[in-house]
Amino acid sequence: DDLVYLYHQGITLGGASVLDADEPQAGFSPFLPLEEGHRYEFHKSGDDFFVRTNWDAPGFRLMQVAADSTAQRETWVEVVPAREEVTLEAVLTLDEYLVLQERERGVMRLRVLARDDGSERVLAFDDAAYVVDMGADIETAIVTSRNLDPTASKLLVSYSSLTMPETLYEFDLITGERSQLRQEQSARGYDPADYHSERLMVPVRDGVEVPVSLVYRRDSFSGDGSNPMYLY
Repeated sequence: DDLVYLYHQGITLGGASVLDADEPQAGFSPFLPLEEGHRYEFHKSGDDFFVRTNWDAPGFRLMQVAADSTAQRETWVEVVPAREEVTLEAVLTLDEYLVLQERERGVMRLRVLARDDGSERVLAFDDAAYVVDMGADIETAIVTSRNLDPTASKLLVSYSSLTMPETLYEFDLITGERSQLRQEQSARGYDPADYHSERLMVPVRDGVEVPVSLVYRRDSFSGDGSNPMYLY
């Protein structure tokens, strides 16, 4: 990439300025002027940028714009629309795929979109509640570690759950097949197969459903409410 990015982050806004590395004396210019309440970040791919933005989208959406017209927001084209109860947390832009890190009703997922025909695949995991990370920075939502080769057709993912220690998986984006590369050592005698986790939606006093993650040992759980419980 022949561009240098300067990111601006505040409590209620976020954006960036761009510098052409071949003309450093020209100075930085805004990708899009900062605006109160608007947060965005972008990923360059060829002659275009993919922009994750909360413009008219509280849970964020993905848009595409030509590199020479980023400051004209009316030229941005929607690629992934905003959806109720879904938050678009991060985006990985590859030459042939877009990998979307999303959260719906508290549950994370990775959704893969093929850029040639728009087909999609949700990557499969074994637990009902888990944490997954493809290397995105927590502040900017930009992938800064792992998965930095845009020509790749495989994805490295860090995964953990209430029953599974941190595990590094490699996904084949063409077939969806998953391979385990490594896993943190567990306490001696611990077997994840002895435990089970569930994701429940529990209504509270005002009628709102709150997500609850439940984990228990399979051979000790009665399911009739008689088991002691640690709630936190």
